[in-house]
Amino acid sequence: MAAKKQGRRTAEQAKITKIKIMTTATILFCDHGYQQVSLRDISEKAGVSHSLIRHYFGAKHQIWEEILYACHNYMTRYMIELQKVTHHDSDSNISLYRFLVCLMAFVMKRPRLFQLIFACAQMTDPVKMQSEEEQQRNHDHLDLIFNAYEIYQDENLTYSQEKLTILKWNFLNFASTPILLKPLMFKILGSDHDRGLLTHWRLYENQMSKELNVDDSDRIRANSISDVVNEFDILDSDVAEFLKEYFAKNGMQC
Repeated sequence: MAAKKQGRRTAEQAKITKIKIMTTATILFCDHGYQQVSLRDISEKAGVSHSLIRHYFGAKHQIWEEILYACHNYMTRYMIELQKVTHHDSDSNISLYRFLVCLMAFVMKRPRLFQLIFACAQMTDPVKMQSEEEQQRNHDHLDLIFNAYEIYQDENLTYSQEKLTILKWNFLNFASTPILLKPLMFKILGSDHDRGLLTHWRLYENQMSKELNVDDSDRIRANSISDVVNEFDILDSDVAEFLKEYFAKNGMQC
């Protein structure tokens, strides 16, 4: 019995250690770019040995792949839950509107999830010297994470696939602004971080209400981004607790 408990604790510790390495690597990749980060950078920031990282993951690109798959799986599960709570029984336009504006609020509060798209895009730059295998792998990664943000699907929607693709592209453009134009956006749209985000979200919400013909009575009003964000218990409790403590300790937003 004691041996089983010890084995369970060891497995749980290994799981948390891997999450710690992946979380640290994600922050470094988002802040500095994939190419500029080394395994040594990750080991020093995470406080684990270089050999332990190689034991769990091998090469740097394998950490990157694990991060992307985890992000894709998380977003897929999140949007399944979001689709349930934003569904409108009689109007598919309202369902789509609710889904999009709530998802926008979520990714604005979780900017590192979205930063991975830009990291992927930079790695697919055809000008860079890459082997065909590397180019294909990077394109596959970009497709994977791009498709994590699938537009709400409803058989009652009358929009063409082209229309849905445009809505998706518009979503990506709006979601990218708080990352790419952060200092300028807050200077123009708000006196502080939260006010700037809220103003930006309201611009998107207003545009979607017009695009999808949503009456004022059915629109979502908010005094902060947090009012619109739906939280779901998607992660294992031990992982969620670790991430909460990790980001709080480092003075970051989870």
